[in-house]
Amino acid sequence: MQTFLSSTPYAVRVRPLLCVQFLGVFNDNAFKMLAILAVIGSGVDPFRDAAFMFTITIFYVAPFLLLTAPAGKLSDVFQKRYVLILTKIWELGVMLLGAFCLGNAGAWGVFPLLAVMFLMTSQTSFFSPAFNGILPETFSERELSKANGDIGMASFIAAITGIGAAPLLKHLSGKIASGLAENGIQAPDAFFFSGVWLCIFSVIGILFAFKVIPTAEYEQKFAEAKRKGSLMRSLVLGWRALTERKSILLAALGDAFFIGIGVAVQTLLVMFAKYGLK
Repeated sequence: MQTFLSSTPYAVRVRPLLCVQFLGVFNDNAFKMLAILAVIGSGVDPFRDAAFMFTITIFYVAPFLLLTAPAGKLSDVFQKRYVLILTKIWELGVMLLGAFCLGNAGAWGVFPLLAVMFLMTSQTSFFSPAFNGILPETFSERELSKANGDIGMASFIAAITGIGAAPLLKHLSGKIASGLAENGIQAPDAFFFSGVWLCIFSVIGILFAFKVIPTAEYEQKFAEAKRKGSLMRSLVLGWRALTERKSILLAALGDAFFIGIGVAVQTLLVMFAKYGLK
């Protein structure tokens, strides 16, 4: 373990992980905002739009509640680097589907967008345990706090820029579509082109995922055998680890509380901007 960590510079180990996380969080938030713009942007009924915001939030959160436990077990069974690569390829497929759903939102309605949202956060549910689990295998105890700080900062920046970049991507994509139309080229609408941008970011994320360095676990332990234990045992151990120390439980509850506040404020701001700022 020490040989692996000491032989590879910190920047070389953290850079691909940081970029993979940044691009994934950016895409999640940008697609969610594009879906909201595609539906609410043309809406005139505040009750209908509020119902859509409520529904898309449910579809966004549900996979984290339903799939995180089996996803964690999957990361215990298979090498985490491979899980990262496969989930990034999954993300590209979801973004391709999302581009078509965004471009045809007027004709297809909201349900395809909700389905893509569910698939997108399902992908994140499988990506996150592998990503979080690979960090202590990639960094020493002394480096782990710094790595968590760097990646955490990148995640928050990605979430903020993803939300803010969605209207800019739509505007830029509209300019591209208009330019093609002026030259006699029939082009899809701005939302489809916005989805294409997200597909490009997904491809870049896949390239960085391949650059994630195999960890010491891969070099020393993975050849031994797959992890033993059932999914139920994994759930029991996870719940026990969460609840046996009051400080860890309070930290988890506090994190969930403030994330919930953030989601609620974001939803209210979208509705206020649509119907209050006139």
